[in-house]
Amino acid sequence: MIVVSDATCLIGLSKIGYLYLLKEMFEKVYIPEEVYKETVIQGKGRWGANEVKDADWIKVKPIKDRLAAGLLEANLSRGEAEVIILAKESNADLVILDEKKARNIAIMNNLNVGGTLGILREAKLEGRIDSVLSAVNRLRETRFWIDDRIYQQILEEER
Repeated sequence: MIVVSDATCLIGLSKIGYLYLLKEMFEKVYIPEEVYKETVIQGKGRWGANEVKDADWIKVKPIKDRLAAGLLEANLSRGEAEVIILAKESNADLVILDEKKARNIAIMNNLNVGGTLGILREAKLEGRIDSVLSAVNRLRETRFWIDDRIYQQILEEER
């Protein structure tokens, strides 16, 4: 299974020590050059920078269709645009995006979309973590934004 991830998921999972889940759950994990730049170079000294840099199983891939990425940048960040283009070019099974606008555009491009919380839910189903709620609470402590309605849903699921 091929997955292409945006920076938000990489940083969030790094903050709570769960970046390894991507390696365990997916055959191939790709990120575009812009996501590497955002996470490792511009993010130097912050959460995720060293974790992503040291994760030799995360493959940085350049996109081919820069024109398409440029068009998407009218509505998205460069990283999100490159994630969508790389997912299409790689025939990814899943694209990991947390921002609603980026998710909607990815869906309009016929991509299968998931997010950080979906990864945590799947990890729990697979027995890789004990509690989604515990992970989400730790994420919230790091200022990782989670919609209150989604948080309430997770509370209900874990009862």
